[in-house]
Order: sequence, then C-alpha cells, then structure tokens
Amino acid sequence: MPRRFGKGKKPPSKKRQRRQEAWSDIVYENADFESYYKTQEIVPESEFQAMMASLRRPLPTTFRINQTIPSAERLRTELTTTWTDSLTKLAEEQAQKIKQSPEGTKEADAENNEDDNAPINPPTAITWYPNQMAWRFSFSRRQFRRIPKLEELHQMVTAETNLGHFLRQEEVSMIPPLLMDIQPHHQILDICAAPGSKTTQLMELLSQAATREKKPITGYVVANDVMFKRCQILVTQTVRLTELTPHLIVTNHDARFFPFSAAKSSDRRQHQYDRVLCDVVCTGDGTMRKAPDVWKTWRASNANSIHRMQVKILERCMRLVKPGGQIVYSTCSLNPIEDEAVVLYCMRSSKHKFELVDASDRLPNLKYAPGKSDWKVQNRNKEWYSSHEELPADEKVKYQPSMFPPADEEWLKNAHVERCMRMVPHYHDTGGFFAAVLRRVDEPEAAPTREKSPTPEQKEDDVELNEDGEVVPQQEGTAKPKPKGIMTSEKLCDYLIPIDATMTKSLESLELRDFPYDRLFRREKGDAKKLMFVSPEIRDLLNAMVSERRWKLVGSGVRALEWWQGGYQGANTTYRFCLEGMAQLRAYLPEYRRISIAKKDVVDMINSQDRKVPFKKLSDTNAVAALQTLQEKGGGGCCLDVTETIDGVPMHVPAHLSANNNILFIFVANTDRANVLYKLGEAPASTPNHWKKKKEKEEQAQQQAKEASDNQEKKRKLDEDAGAMET
Repeated sequence: MPRRFGKGKKPPSKKRQRRQEAWSDIVYENADFESYYKTQEIVPESEFQAMMASLRRPLPTTFRINQTIPSAERLRTELTTTWTDSLTKLAEEQAQKIKQSPEGTKEADAENNEDDNAPINPPTAITWYPNQMAWRFSFSRRQFRRIPKLEELHQMVTAETNLGHFLRQEEVSMIPPLLMDIQPHHQILDICAAPGSKTTQLMELLSQAATREKKPITGYVVANDVMFKRCQILVTQTVRLTELTPHLIVTNHDARFFPFSAAKSSDRRQHQYDRVLCDVVCTGDGTMRKAPDVWKTWRASNANSIHRMQVKILERCMRLVKPGGQIVYSTCSLNPIEDEAVVLYCMRSSKHKFELVDASDRLPNLKYAPGKSDWKVQNRNKEWYSSHEELPADEKVKYQPSMFPPADEEWLKNAHVERCMRMVPHYHDTGGFFAAVLRRVDEPEAAPTREKSPTPEQKEDDVELNEDGEVVPQQEGTAKPKPKGIMTSEKLCDYLIPIDATMTKSLESLELRDFPYDRLFRREKGDAKKLMFVSPEIRDLLNAMVSERRWKLVGSGVRALEWWQGGYQGANTTYRFCLEGMAQLRAYLPEYRRISIAKKDVVDMINSQDRKVPFKKLSDTNAVAALQTLQEKGGGGCCLDVTETIDGVPMHVPAHLSANNNILFIFVANTDRANVLYKLGEAPASTPNHWKKKKEKEEQAQQQAKEASDNQEKKRKLDEDAGAMET
C-alpha cells in the first residue's frame, strides 16, 4: 500500500527519494574492483582481504581541534579525560546490561534498537596526528540522538564546530597540509580547494608557524575551485576563522588554466607560490566507506578517462610554484594511473626540474605503503597492457603514453617513486588516499613570458594548452554556445576594490585612530553594503587583480563594517561594526569606546527581543559610568569587552549608543546568538531533538496504557466485590 502523507506532512523530494533508492540496495561487492586491485598489487596478497574488509565498514567520524584558539588545550583535556572516562564507564554499563538481559530480550532489542546495543567506544586521539589535536568517533547518528550521554557530547561537538573550534574533516584529508612544511611568509595556493577543510587547515598552519617563530603572518592562502557553488561552500567553511580570513582569497577558475599570481611588476617570478596543494579531482574509489554508491559505479575506465585532466592540473601547478617551492599532489584514489602515473609523467615532461621529497619524517607515526614503480593499464575489454607499445593500433589513440610506467629504468630508479605515500584503509582504519611531495630544484627563468588566459567565451572542455602553457586558438565554429539565461560564474563573481576618499571621510565618525583605510575593500558592482578588512599582502594582490582584469574573484577578508540603513536615532554614520571583524577593529578605537561590561548584562541584551536596553538600567555600574562618558562625547559605535568567557579570553561585541535617548543596542544577529551565548558559558534554550521527542511520546503512551490497565483492574475488583456482597 502506498504511503500516505497527512496534513502538515510533505513527501520527500524526488532527489532524496533517488538517493534513498540508490543507497538502500547497495551490495558491498564489486568483482571488477577486487580483480583490478589484486592485479595491480596495491598491497601484498596477505593484506588484500584485510583491506577489502576495511572498505566494507562504515567510516569513523573524525575532526580536528583548531590549534590557533586559546581553548585548544582545554578542549583536548576535556576529550582526553572527561569524555573518555565517562564514555568508558557507560560502555562498561552497557556491556553488563546486555550480558545480564535474557536471551529473548536480547533478540528483541537487536531487532528494534540495533544501534543502541552497538558497542560504545570512547573517543580516541588519532595516533599519527601531532599533539593529540585530531580525534575520531565511531558512534552512529542514531546512537548520538538516542543515548543521553552521547547526545550531550553531540551538542558540545556541534557548538564547538559552529564556533570554528572543532573542524570536521576526514582523517586522510588532514595529511596533505601537514606535509607542506609551511612558514609564516609562504604564499600558498590550494588549487582544487572546495569544500574547504584543507584550506582551513592551511590557514591554521600559517598562523601556527607565525606563533612558533614569534613573527607576524606575512603570507596568504589563495583557495580556488572550478565550481561557483562549491566556492560558496568554501567561503562558508572558512568564514568561522575570523582572525585568519584577512589572509585568504577565494577564486573560481578551472585549475588547468589558473592565472599566474597577480604582480605589480612585469616579472611574475616574484609572485609565484611557495607552496601549492594540488588535491585533484579523481574517481574517489578510496571514499567507498563514506560513499557506498562507489561500489556500484566503479569502473576501471573511470581512471583512464580522468587521467588527462589530472596531468593538465599538475602541469599547471609546476608552472605556478617558485624555484625551491613545493607541491603536494594528492588524490582520494588508490589507482596508480591517477597517482604514480601522473606524478612521474609530469616530472619527466616539465621544462622545470622537480624531485620527489622524502616526507616521512614530517609525520613519523603515519603508516603507509610506498609508491609503485610498476603497474598495468586495463582497456574496456578487461585486457591488460604493460606499455603503450603493446596496445593494438586502433587503441593507441584512446590510451595516453603517460598512463604507463616510464620505460627508462635508470631514470625511474633515480626518481625515487617509493617516496610517494599511499594510505590504505586497514592501516589506520581510514579511507584510501595518495600523496606525493614534489620540490622544484631548478633556477628561475631568465626571461619569463606573459601567460595568456582563456577568454570567457571559451568552454572549459574546449580549451587546450600548447607546450608553453598558452591557449591554443579554436577553429571558427567549433566553440559550443552557452545556454541563454544561465548565470555564469563571470556574472556571479566580482572584484573587490578599495574604498574611495568620499567613503573614507564618511567613516571618520567611527573614530578609528591611525586606521589603514586602504585595507578596507568593497564589491565593485552594486552598493557598498559590506566592507571587508584584509591583510597588507592581500591588499596588494587584490589591487593587482583589479588592474589585470582576468580574475574571477569570489571573496576575501573578514567582514568589518556593514551598511546600516538609517541607523537609530542619534546615529551619525551609515556604517556599523560587525561581530566578525570587531577583534581587528578594536585596536584602532579610542579608550572611551572600549567598554568593559559584566557578562550578565550582555546575556540579557542578547536574549531580549530587540537586542537593546537603556544603558542606565545595566547592573554593571562601571559600564554605566563608561557609557555615560561616551554619551557626553556624542555616543556612537563602541566595543563591549566581556572577560567572563569559557576560555578566559575577552569577547569583543559591537554595539551602538544613541546620544539622544540613552539606548544601547548590541549587534548580534540571530544566526550568531547561540554561538555567542555558548562562548559566554550560557546555553541558549533549545527544543528537544527528534529522538527525545519520540522517546517522550513513547514513555507518555506507556504511562497512559499502564494507568488505563490499572483502572480496569480496579474496576474489575470493585465489580467482583459488589457481586460477592449481593450474593
């Protein structure tokens, strides 16, 4: 019988239905996959079944602790002691309960609450990650919601993630940034960046390097992706790291044709990158544990089809890196055609000289399989070939020579392909992954040539590069027309330009002393509703991008000021401070605009309906006196400093004091309310989740059924007693 949806309920979307249907009948078997990797000898034969068994298990949930925040040590301690101890005790209680329960009850529980009776393993630190700053959970989502203690842990993890203190990331995805040996002055390119977990890690490592060497951050990160929607996801991921986003630019280019770094001079050598992360698009057969549909869709031909694109991307990166700089090439695939074949071919064909770096000392506790120097290529008929010469004449065009191992054995020996790193699933209970570190060892070019970029009219798949990296012109009539009415990335992207003198003058009422207004940028199109604050290095790069006019820019910097339509009565500016950029702007405010205030007053204002209060009604008398001084000077924007936070680090909250009616207004949006309250140690009121509601309903129904049964029993006894008396 078809399912009916009552009043107030909607059927699932067609997209969700297709996803559910696709995942509901997945069989964790693929004979072609097993046969292919047995032949390729990715692991010794004795380990192959262990690898396959690991691929069939669900992938544990993993996350990193943001090491740039003051609470990093506190969070690590909580995970190491509090949560580990309490969940170990809970696991023991659960095991004892299952052991003592009758067999019939066990079977019923196994059918109805399979996840509830699954073993509860305490969170564990990832062994190879430095300083126990990355952790894993093996709980299911159902367990997280049904078991009260796990639900409490889930709420803590969610809150810390929303603040940017925890960063969800697959374990093997954490490896490439840690292999890059980042220094505080490095200019870094993440050429295939979305969804952004590696980009945030690169930003953290840049900050950590600066802290370690007691130097300011003078480098930056350029994060790029070919899809505009994925670039938006990337911006969402990185926006939580408010102190680091001034050192970030997000662009939207095809990695194969990524422009050279914008330069002030004609010599682009000074503006290439010190480090390039080349995490290329791949078949993703190492992600089977988190994407089980790969079991159904995997074909050997998938890697053969994508190999050419991977080569083009790595070749581009080799032209973008400085002499002495390093590239980390990585994929989430186990296939040598996507891994060693790409690396070795690009090393041989590049006009620059590269060497493979032994990076094992950078992660000494990481276990991996060394790179392979021998592999085969399978055609669509499942026939194997060891070299391009063995192919039939009609198939030589279909399969590139770059797919095969190099024929020069002497060169192959000196290339040290064993320095490549293949992470196989059963070593650390992870997904499959591949990484290789390449260092450019030649001298700078004597006379670099100017790079030509593809025109917006040229479709990505229709553009080719010649040996010099220049765009090959197309024959007339071969370009495919773009559909009309489609919002292309050229229309959606926009340059950031510095604010002009008129806007600078309008901001003088904010009283930002000695403020670098040349680091405030606005969108070139439309109104200047948001002003972004950037680092000096990003400022220079943005100005060069505008002058070159060949970039597709998505975003940069931290939101510092926002247009305030009309403001409030007594407001003398059309711009207000923003919560994200308040920490950067506070240093430029005069002392009387920095107001120390009690936590209780801030919490009360945040929880009030309109986020405002007459300042004379505040409980903190010192804050009232400071605000009285500010009012006498004309009121306006100010920074509320709250010292009573869970980390002991002051929180800076933007506010505005009206000079006419004594009203203090606090700028905390509804979307930020829960995060701010959590940081102040005040949990916002939250509604019970789905499983708690369901459990409460079940308990209520059971109680009502018990009461009805008791009432019926009482009535039966009364009737029996009444009958006996009559007799």
